[in-house]
Amino acid sequence: MAAMGQKQAQVLILSLSMVLLLSAAALISMLAMGEFERVLVPELDKKGVRLAESVRSLLVKSIGYGVPLDRLNGTTDYFDEVLAEHEETRYLALTTSSGTLLYASSELPKQLLTPLFSQSSKKNKESTILGPYYNLSLPLVVDGRQLGTLHLGLDNTFVRSRIKEIGYDILTVLVIAFILTFELMLLIFSTLVDSPIQAIKSRLVTLAQGSFTELVMVKSNREFDRIHRLLNRVTEDSIPAKQLSKVQDQPIIDVRGLLFLFIFSAMFPLAFLPIYIAQLYEPVFGLSKEFTLSLPFASYYLFTALAIGFAGPWSEKVGRRRPMILGSLLGSCGYLGCGLAPNLLLLTISYCLAAIGFGLVMVACQGYIVDNNPKEQRTSAIARFWAGFFSGTLCGTGIGAVLADRIGFAPTFLVAAVLSLLSALLMIRLINNPAGQQQKSKKTLRLRHVRTLLSNGRFLALVFGLSIPAKICMTGFMFYLIPRFLDSVATGQSTIGRILMIYSLMFVFVGPPLSRFFEKRLNSTMMSILATMLAGLALLMAAWQPGLTTIIAAVTLYALFRSSCAPATTTLMLTVSSQEVKTLGAATVISVALLVERLGNILGPILAGLLISAYGMQWAMAGYGILTLAGALLVILVFWGHRQTHCHDKLEETA
Repeated sequence: MAAMGQKQAQVLILSLSMVLLLSAAALISMLAMGEFERVLVPELDKKGVRLAESVRSLLVKSIGYGVPLDRLNGTTDYFDEVLAEHEETRYLALTTSSGTLLYASSELPKQLLTPLFSQSSKKNKESTILGPYYNLSLPLVVDGRQLGTLHLGLDNTFVRSRIKEIGYDILTVLVIAFILTFELMLLIFSTLVDSPIQAIKSRLVTLAQGSFTELVMVKSNREFDRIHRLLNRVTEDSIPAKQLSKVQDQPIIDVRGLLFLFIFSAMFPLAFLPIYIAQLYEPVFGLSKEFTLSLPFASYYLFTALAIGFAGPWSEKVGRRRPMILGSLLGSCGYLGCGLAPNLLLLTISYCLAAIGFGLVMVACQGYIVDNNPKEQRTSAIARFWAGFFSGTLCGTGIGAVLADRIGFAPTFLVAAVLSLLSALLMIRLINNPAGQQQKSKKTLRLRHVRTLLSNGRFLALVFGLSIPAKICMTGFMFYLIPRFLDSVATGQSTIGRILMIYSLMFVFVGPPLSRFFEKRLNSTMMSILATMLAGLALLMAAWQPGLTTIIAAVTLYALFRSSCAPATTTLMLTVSSQEVKTLGAATVISVALLVERLGNILGPILAGLLISAYGMQWAMAGYGILTLAGALLVILVFWGHRQTHCHDKLEETA
């Protein structure tokens, strides 16, 4: 039997590890579900009895002060207050001993009046099922006489709905656990297996070429270090000691796992931050509430853009390791500050600190990939980078929402701070600056490059018609407006997180194959315009009839169309700016596009705040749909005008 290759062995070990871990997690989840149901039902019954007895004791005390039963003013309002504090309670009612209804909560269903009257004759505490309600009847006894009966109704589907919600949370955690296990196992393989093997391969190639000038310094007695010692002996036997130089063993690792862990922590606040900000709101300089609430988001994206502009030249000068570590530490400090912030100002400052860290890590990681991968392997390496980014976004959004629902907003920020600190510690341990990596700053992006590209009408149309509106919709509609709207219709944090996960799921799993499918049937122009128009219609669908189902459909369709056309739009930008690509380079063209479209990230939440203040949430949703469609129309008009001009010029040349 042929020896198993390195990759096949890794795949086998990775698969077995994930199957074992996830099987154990699934078994524990099933056992936990059964335990939840077994414990929750009797606990709900006990809680209902305690609540009913508390209400009854207050009524008895009032009657004991001499207030007649039929003159207990404010009883209805008191019943409504009790219902507002206990979500599982559906009604409270008080009847006389003869069955006459005296007081009832405002939401008492009319169809329950007759069953309630029939229950009023019961002398002892009794529980019965009344349609969709679980009714507790407690006699109101004063001085040995039953004056009436207190009725408390619990939703008998409450336990089932809670179990269902817990089940969704467990399923979310299992999906995230699958991705998390995969990413961490990749990091372990890269650190402990791949990188050392690649280092030994590189050294063997060097020795095979006749270069016997370096000794690798090793400090441990692990298997790969033993191989280096053996190679050192071969080198020492071949070359006089005076000609040898000692170098550190600096294996190059795949930063995808480290990036995943950092992005995982950075995306924790995504599903709940708009709601948390609203809780800290205080009037600022006479600005409207909605505009004020959008400022932390706009500030975050502004400082991210500034950090990205600074991080490139700096990381070229000092190497990639320092910006990556500093970025993770700033992220940890920022999330810690967000969790402890007593007001909106300190939260905004802390979140901007995290934004600087985010920008540093993103640029340094991409630079590390470019530095340590040959040109023919960079495309796949960058693809792995973005896979790690979207996997971290997917997992962070879901887990952050679940944690916020279970332990609260501030503690969830603290968990994010710990994870960001962990990523910094791993970077300190695993990332090296290979010798000679530090260098003078390479050719950087300059203002004249931006002016040159923005003078290209079609490039300008693509940026302002497709790229910037897409970023505006992502930050304003997807990550600001959707959580605010869902919270306003009493949607749980976990559900909000699961809905936002759809966006990343489409980019990770559905968008790439769909993009390849349409690429064979449509050119880049048609694909970009058509997908953008369909995305705009999806946003209008959400505005047409806002609701949980409509929002889920709109998010799914919008993410589907956006993820499918994003690669085509990038390709189209390079095509329409072919002359600029020749003079400036493709990387510069893409850098300009990325830099300018950051304006959309900043404007997204600000636009949402202004639209909500002026027109309300429904029209704000419509505004994003109209903006997207207008952008597509702009591209159509500009490209059509360019085509007409181009054809006219050709006719004149022919004539």
